[in-house]
Amino acid sequence: MPTLHALLVGINAYPNPRHVLRGCVNDVRHLHQYLENYCGSLGYTYRPLILTDAAATRQAVIDAFDHFQAAGADDCCLFHFSGHGARGPAPEAFWHLEADHQLESIVCWDSRQPGGHDLMDKELSYLIWRAAQGKDLPFVTVMDCCHSGDMRSTREIEYDLQLEVTGIRTLRDKDLLGHGLAAEQWLGIEHYKKSAGGQLSPPLGRRVHLAAARNVEYAKEVIAGGQPRGVFTYCLIEALNATGPLISYANLLNRVNLRINNAVKEQSAQLGATFTEDRNRGFLFSRIDEGRPAYLIAWDKALNAWMLNAGALHGIPAGRGTVLELADGRHVLVEEVLPGRAKVSGMDDLDTRFPYTATLRQRALPKLELAFAPGNDPDGEALLRQCSERQFSGSFQFGDAAEKHEFRVHARHAAYFLSRTHDDVPLFQRENGYTDASAGAFLKKLDTVANWQQVLELHNPDTELRDSEISLELYQLTEARKNSDMDDDAPMEFVDWQAGPIVYRYFNNGATPLLPAFQLRIRNTGHRPLWVGLLYLGADFSITNTLMLKEALAPGETAWALDRNSGYPFRTIPLRIDDDGRTAVDEYLKVLISTEELNTELYNQDGLHPDRGEKGTRGLQLRARPKEQDWTTKTVWLRIEREKPD
Repeated sequence: MPTLHALLVGINAYPNPRHVLRGCVNDVRHLHQYLENYCGSLGYTYRPLILTDAAATRQAVIDAFDHFQAAGADDCCLFHFSGHGARGPAPEAFWHLEADHQLESIVCWDSRQPGGHDLMDKELSYLIWRAAQGKDLPFVTVMDCCHSGDMRSTREIEYDLQLEVTGIRTLRDKDLLGHGLAAEQWLGIEHYKKSAGGQLSPPLGRRVHLAAARNVEYAKEVIAGGQPRGVFTYCLIEALNATGPLISYANLLNRVNLRINNAVKEQSAQLGATFTEDRNRGFLFSRIDEGRPAYLIAWDKALNAWMLNAGALHGIPAGRGTVLELADGRHVLVEEVLPGRAKVSGMDDLDTRFPYTATLRQRALPKLELAFAPGNDPDGEALLRQCSERQFSGSFQFGDAAEKHEFRVHARHAAYFLSRTHDDVPLFQRENGYTDASAGAFLKKLDTVANWQQVLELHNPDTELRDSEISLELYQLTEARKNSDMDDDAPMEFVDWQAGPIVYRYFNNGATPLLPAFQLRIRNTGHRPLWVGLLYLGADFSITNTLMLKEALAPGETAWALDRNSGYPFRTIPLRIDDDGRTAVDEYLKVLISTEELNTELYNQDGLHPDRGEKGTRGLQLRARPKEQDWTTKTVWLRIEREKPD
């Protein structure tokens, strides 16, 4: 029987009276009760270890991670911390991982006592890496603490009528990280990867991370149900109770943020994961795979309006004409579009306490035109047209003039497939047979292609963000390296990403050609803070945000695209082509830039299997007064080439 191994830590009574909190032990108690009921309802074993107040010293928390050693491959591990978080300057050895050159830490009960030390985020990474090895499920961390040590009075914080803010989980010490240890003395330092240039990278375990706030925000304490609570933990449990555990982490965090945003200001819960696909896994033991997170419509008290959790950055066009459909069949209309959200109408009689799932029924954008190829089997083509009328798609439509369109739809030899207009090579695995099932499956694949094409073409013609505000620096590997040797010190040369497709060729290395690789650095060269995200658009029509989920860049700050390989982060990212007969593919880096926080989860989609053989690995080898709300994009075109095998 699977077991949930949980380490729950909550600290109210810090030794320094100025540091005392009120809601952290309540957070632990309520989460413990929820997890106990959750496991009981599923018939799973619940094995908790709870540390509160003086029992939660730095060494006690470190030692408590031995609690996870009993976990088997089918078990799940969870670490929850409610208390103070801190933030301060990072040693130069970690600057390659931290755009703002800052580190975060959790403040244990004795961290600010003489001789005490915070538990650094890199040390926690090591502890999780050690505990996560050999597990089928990701290690889950739930952190209800703020990541800033700046002084701020609670009187400056707005609060709503239902949840009264009573405090913030930040320290008032001038020494932001306490009496810090030198990096060389950190827990697990012998397992860090050290580059020739002295850069340090801690190991990364398979992890899903749920955080109360951004690294520059404050986690608030509120009065909820007559008790002091952390607003994040409170909203997390409320969302789980409302939806049940059969929900992905990404959709869960969307719902948590809707609750937080209606309760307090300037706090945004965050989701991170070592592997992109884990963000769409079901909560804890839930065996679901939801694909892209759902569109949600929720009432926003500050705007006094129903708001969609997607906007212009997600392909929702300005102006009327975009229609969404609720689960009950009701249609709602998009009225006003912001970069990351949109105002909708048609929900006036619905309960404002709840969010509603919606599907995109119709975009106020031209659909992708797909032409039927000449010489198709009449029966197959007729069936596909009939099915398309029943299985409505808001993203593509069939046209007639094949020479005007980029793609052609084929119905030949009792199979459906898609090709480019200039050839008849299938772009993905064909669907065999002329049946409702095969036609429906093929139409679903066409929707994937159409969504990919819309993301590729996404741009903002009305942006006032200038090219001078963001710098993209693209690099190319200059010598053959084995995949295992592609570290951050690999020799690179600068290439002009605006000069058309940048060709990345395999290195000719005898019988085993070696992979090309790239690095990408994004720098804020303007005078205002910006959010940036990065999407990789694969030739198999996949879209992933795994290289850069989102980064908040202050003026002058830099962020690198980062891959994960063998449990460590790397900015040198290999590229490859499937062994399916092709010698060149085109793939794209889509850089998203916004003046407000991004949500790149809505873009992710799985790729389509090639027509020959099983799915392999293509593209990424993983491992004036400016507008207050504005966005733009930049597209980098990569062409990967290798010689045709003899």
